[in-house]
Amino acid sequence: AVHETQDPKVLTNSDEHDVQRVKIFEEYANGGLEILEAELSGAVDYTEQILLLLKSLNDADTQNEFDLSRFI
Repeated sequence: AVHETQDPKVLTNSDEHDVQRVKIFEEYANGGLEILEAELSGAVDYTEQILLLLKSLNDADTQNEFDLSRFI
């Protein structure tokens, strides 16, 4: 929320800021769901498709070690 608004006051405990933080969270969550929907389009086995998606993201980021074998 701070990054999105560039205002650290968004973290204060008030109804206005609570609503603002929830809205920001929902927007990010919806964006992620749209990405997943596009990636999983036509998939029969979502588990396998998600693993492939994670693997492709990992391959793009060669600095991080991420072992998908524990999910199989």
